[in-house]
Amino acid sequence: MPPETQVKNDPTLVIVLIVSALIIAGALAYVYILHDNFPGYMFSFNRPGPCAVLPAKYCDQGQPVTYPDNQTYLGFNVPSSTIIYAPFAGKFSASGVAKSNSALNIYGSVMGNYNSNSTATLFYFMGEFKPLVKLGSEVGAGQPVAESDGYIIDQVSNSSLLINFQDVNAEGLGVIDQNILNSYFKTQK
Repeated sequence: MPPETQVKNDPTLVIVLIVSALIIAGALAYVYILHDNFPGYMFSFNRPGPCAVLPAKYCDQGQPVTYPDNQTYLGFNVPSSTIIYAPFAGKFSASGVAKSNSALNIYGSVMGNYNSNSTATLFYFMGEFKPLVKLGSEVGAGQPVAESDGYIIDQVSNSSLLINFQDVNAEGLGVIDQNILNSYFKTQK
Protein backbone atom coordinates (compact mmCIF):
# COMPACT_ATOMS: atom_id res chain seq x y z
CA MET A 1 0.00 0.00 0.00
CA PRO A 2 1.42 3.47 -0.87
CA PRO A 3 2.35 5.69 2.13
CA GLU A 4 -0.22 8.40 1.20
CA THR A 5 -3.08 5.94 1.48
CA GLN A 6 -1.81 4.68 4.80
CA VAL A 7 -1.82 8.23 6.31
CA LYS A 8 -5.33 8.95 5.02
CA ASN A 9 -6.71 5.85 6.71
CA ASP A 10 -4.85 6.35 10.01
CA PRO A 11 -7.44 7.09 12.78
CA THR A 12 -4.73 8.44 15.13
CA LEU A 13 -4.20 11.52 13.00
CA VAL A 14 -7.94 12.24 12.91
CA ILE A 15 -8.20 11.87 16.70
CA VAL A 16 -5.21 14.19 17.26
CA LEU A 17 -6.73 16.83 14.98
CA ILE A 18 -10.14 16.63 16.70
CA VAL A 19 -8.59 16.83 20.20
CA SER A 20 -6.41 19.77 19.13
CA ALA A 21 -9.42 21.61 17.73
CA LEU A 22 -11.36 21.02 20.97
CA ILE A 23 -8.47 22.30 23.11
CA ILE A 24 -8.14 25.45 20.99
CA ALA A 25 -11.91 26.04 21.06
CA GLY A 26 -11.96 25.58 24.85
CA ALA A 27 -9.06 27.99 25.37
CA LEU A 28 -10.74 30.63 23.19
CA ALA A 29 -14.04 30.20 25.07
CA TYR A 30 -12.21 30.55 28.41
CA VAL A 31 -10.49 33.77 27.29
CA TYR A 32 -13.81 35.14 25.98
CA ILE A 33 -15.68 34.36 29.20
CA LEU A 34 -12.91 35.71 31.45
CA HIS A 35 -12.53 38.87 29.39
CA ASP A 36 -16.31 39.39 29.34
CA ASN A 37 -16.54 39.12 33.14
CA PHE A 38 -13.32 40.98 33.96
CA PRO A 39 -12.64 43.56 31.23
CA GLY A 40 -9.05 44.65 30.99
CA TYR A 41 -7.86 41.94 33.37
CA MET A 42 -7.08 39.09 31.00
CA PHE A 43 -4.63 40.94 28.80
CA SER A 44 -3.35 43.52 31.26
CA PHE A 45 0.15 43.27 32.63
CA ASN A 46 -0.94 45.62 35.41
CA ARG A 47 -1.86 43.35 38.28
CA PRO A 48 -2.76 44.56 41.76
CA GLY A 49 0.36 45.22 43.77
CA PRO A 50 0.86 44.57 47.48
CA CYS A 51 -1.60 47.38 48.29
CA ALA A 52 -4.32 45.40 46.45
CA VAL A 53 -5.91 48.47 44.80
CA LEU A 54 -3.23 49.72 42.36
CA PRO A 55 -0.45 48.24 40.24
CA ALA A 56 2.69 47.60 42.32
CA LYS A 57 4.67 50.54 40.95
CA TYR A 58 2.19 53.00 42.52
CA CYS A 59 1.59 51.35 45.90
CA ASP A 60 4.37 53.20 47.74
CA GLN A 61 3.78 56.59 46.11
CA GLY A 62 0.76 57.74 48.15
CA GLN A 63 0.87 60.94 50.16
CA PRO A 64 -1.53 61.93 52.97
CA VAL A 65 -4.03 64.54 51.74
CA THR A 66 -6.61 66.42 53.80
CA TYR A 67 -9.45 67.15 51.45
CA PRO A 68 -11.99 69.98 51.89
CA ASP A 69 -14.30 67.63 53.80
CA ASN A 70 -11.56 67.49 56.51
CA GLN A 71 -11.10 63.79 55.86
CA THR A 72 -7.66 62.31 55.35
CA TYR A 73 -7.08 60.44 52.11
CA LEU A 74 -4.05 58.91 50.49
CA GLY A 75 -3.29 60.79 47.28
CA PHE A 76 -1.65 59.32 44.19
CA ASN A 77 -0.52 60.88 40.93
CA VAL A 78 -1.37 58.03 38.56
CA PRO A 79 -1.39 58.41 34.79
CA SER A 80 -4.29 57.83 32.46
CA SER A 81 -5.27 54.17 31.98
CA THR A 82 -4.08 53.11 35.45
CA ILE A 83 -6.33 50.30 36.67
CA ILE A 84 -8.02 50.53 40.09
CA TYR A 85 -8.76 47.12 41.65
CA ALA A 86 -11.28 45.95 44.24
CA PRO A 87 -9.33 45.13 47.42
CA PHE A 88 -12.02 42.70 48.56
CA ALA A 89 -15.28 41.21 47.34
CA GLY A 90 -18.24 43.56 47.44
CA LYS A 91 -20.60 45.75 45.44
CA PHE A 92 -19.23 48.40 43.07
CA SER A 93 -20.78 51.85 42.77
CA ALA A 94 -19.81 55.16 41.23
CA SER A 95 -21.40 58.59 40.96
CA GLY A 96 -20.83 62.19 40.05
CA VAL A 97 -19.77 63.66 36.78
CA ALA A 98 -16.25 64.98 36.89
CA LYS A 99 -16.29 67.24 33.84
CA SER A 100 -19.19 68.65 31.87
CA ASN A 101 -20.21 66.50 28.90
CA SER A 102 -18.08 63.66 30.23
CA ALA A 103 -18.96 60.06 30.95
CA LEU A 104 -16.22 59.95 33.59
CA ASN A 105 -17.17 59.52 37.24
CA ILE A 106 -15.54 61.17 40.21
CA TYR A 107 -16.66 59.04 43.19
CA GLY A 108 -16.24 55.28 43.29
CA SER A 109 -16.48 52.62 45.94
CA VAL A 110 -16.52 48.93 46.70
CA MET A 111 -18.71 48.07 49.69
CA GLY A 112 -17.75 44.87 51.47
CA ASN A 113 -20.31 42.57 53.02
CA TYR A 114 -21.73 43.43 56.43
CA ASN A 115 -20.28 41.35 59.26
CA SER A 116 -21.88 40.11 62.47
CA ASN A 117 -21.39 43.55 64.10
CA SER A 118 -23.57 45.12 61.36
CA THR A 119 -20.61 47.03 59.95
CA ALA A 120 -18.88 46.78 56.60
CA THR A 121 -15.65 48.05 55.11
CA LEU A 122 -15.92 50.53 52.27
CA PHE A 123 -13.06 51.17 49.82
CA TYR A 124 -13.68 54.71 48.59
CA PHE A 125 -11.86 56.55 45.83
CA MET A 126 -12.12 59.92 44.12
CA GLY A 127 -10.74 60.93 40.76
CA GLU A 128 -11.80 61.01 37.16
CA PHE A 129 -12.21 57.43 36.00
CA LYS A 130 -14.32 55.21 33.83
CA PRO A 131 -15.95 52.16 35.38
CA LEU A 132 -14.89 48.77 34.02
CA VAL A 133 -17.86 46.94 35.55
CA LYS A 134 -21.57 47.70 35.66
CA LEU A 135 -22.71 49.89 38.53
CA GLY A 136 -24.21 47.86 41.34
CA SER A 137 -22.55 44.62 40.28
CA GLU A 138 -20.79 42.27 42.64
CA VAL A 139 -17.01 42.24 42.22
CA GLY A 140 -14.31 39.90 43.45
CA ALA A 141 -11.08 40.72 45.26
CA GLY A 142 -8.44 41.78 42.74
CA GLN A 143 -10.96 42.48 39.99
CA PRO A 144 -10.40 45.67 37.97
CA VAL A 145 -13.24 48.10 38.69
CA ALA A 146 -12.12 51.39 37.14
CA GLU A 147 -9.55 53.00 34.88
CA SER A 148 -8.08 56.37 35.86
CA ASP A 149 -8.24 59.37 33.55
CA GLY A 150 -5.05 60.81 35.14
CA TYR A 151 -6.64 64.26 35.55
CA ILE A 152 -5.26 66.11 38.61
CA ILE A 153 -8.09 66.65 41.11
CA ASP A 154 -6.02 68.01 44.03
CA GLN A 155 -3.60 70.74 42.97
CA VAL A 156 -1.80 70.95 46.34
CA SER A 157 -0.73 67.29 46.38
CA ASN A 158 -0.74 66.92 42.56
CA SER A 159 -3.01 63.88 43.02
CA SER A 160 -5.19 62.32 40.35
CA LEU A 161 -6.58 59.69 42.73
CA LEU A 162 -7.58 59.95 46.39
CA ILE A 163 -8.48 56.85 48.39
CA ASN A 164 -9.54 55.87 51.88
CA PHE A 165 -11.20 53.02 53.73
CA GLN A 166 -14.24 53.50 55.92
CA ASP A 167 -16.14 51.51 58.51
CA VAL A 168 -19.81 51.78 57.57
CA ASN A 169 -22.68 51.07 59.94
CA ALA A 170 -26.08 49.61 59.08
CA GLU A 171 -27.45 53.12 58.39
CA GLY A 172 -24.74 53.70 55.78
CA LEU A 173 -22.75 56.22 57.82
CA GLY A 174 -19.02 55.87 57.32
CA VAL A 175 -16.01 56.77 59.42
CA ILE A 176 -12.54 56.70 57.88
CA ASP A 177 -10.47 53.89 59.34
CA GLN A 178 -6.79 54.81 59.24
CA ASN A 179 -5.83 51.33 60.50
CA ILE A 180 -7.36 49.65 57.44
CA LEU A 181 -5.65 52.16 55.15
CA ASN A 182 -2.32 51.47 56.87
CA SER A 183 -2.81 47.72 56.52
CA TYR A 184 -3.09 48.05 52.72
CA PHE A 185 -0.33 50.64 52.43
CA LYS A 186 2.29 49.37 54.88
CA THR A 187 4.91 51.81 53.58
CA GLN A 188 2.81 54.85 54.55
CA LYS A 189 3.16 56.57 57.90
